[in-house]
Amino acid sequence: MGDGDVSDPAPAGDARCGDMERICRHCDHENSEWALYCARCGAPIEAPNAVAVDAPPPVIPASAPPPAPPVSPETPPKKKSGAGKAFATLALILIVGVGWFVVLSRTARRDASRALNDPIDVTHDHHAPEDTYNRAPQSPENHRNSTSNRDNARTMEKTIRADDDVIDALYRLLSPQHVPILVTRVDDDRLHAQGTRDQLDALDRFARRLKAREHDATSRQMATYWLNVDQARALADALDHARSKIIVRRDGASLRVLASGEMHDAIRGLLRYVQPEMQSMVDISRQGD
Repeated sequence: MGDGDVSDPAPAGDARCGDMERICRHCDHENSEWALYCARCGAPIEAPNAVAVDAPPPVIPASAPPPAPPVSPETPPKKKSGAGKAFATLALILIVGVGWFVVLSRTARRDASRALNDPIDVTHDHHAPEDTYNRAPQSPENHRNSTSNRDNARTMEKTIRADDDVIDALYRLLSPQHVPILVTRVDDDRLHAQGTRDQLDALDRFARRLKAREHDATSRQMATYWLNVDQARALADALDHARSKIIVRRDGASLRVLASGEMHDAIRGLLRYVQPEMQSMVDISRQGD
């Protein structure tokens, strides 16, 4: 063999290595060059181009955990101010009050409705007729009388005008302390009197009867009045100055008067306050002129 024509044959081991790369070591089955597993027994084939079966899986680097959100510091609860507490208390009281008012109004409405729906019990009072009369309400006239009684108890004032002799006699008749009519002489022909309405009306009626002129044919009556000596003299002096025809006879404390019935009524009305305990009038006879 020449140096240039003959090339060195490849070593046998190299061909065997190539065959072994395709031959399964377990069952000697010849597989393709790039087979990973034996087609007969399924065992993995160890070859330079094959991936090692027992090689560990590639390590994948773990991803870093996401960053935690920032934790804000815990803020302490805010304390309520004094004004806030007062407002909250006031609101609570207002709510409770409104609720209580609603409950009371509903209760009252329910009670009123129940009272209207309840049957009315009619009771008959058996009273005597006079008791029923006393229990009856006062009529408007009675109300007027009660008002008049209150007016009568009130102190009033009045001025009496008459001749000076009559004013002097009335002043002496009414000046004693036991007489409830208080009199003061304003001047010669005027007398200021103070008392109740009835007392002043009686005094005014007596003074008017002294001024009145009566007809001669008017029937007259005789009556006797008992007073103390001074008051009997004062009444006699007043009657002596009357314009109508009056006959007066005085005997100490007694006074006999012949005059008309109207004049006697005026005398008795006045003496009822001057001398309450007197025997006001005794009819002796009825005479005419």
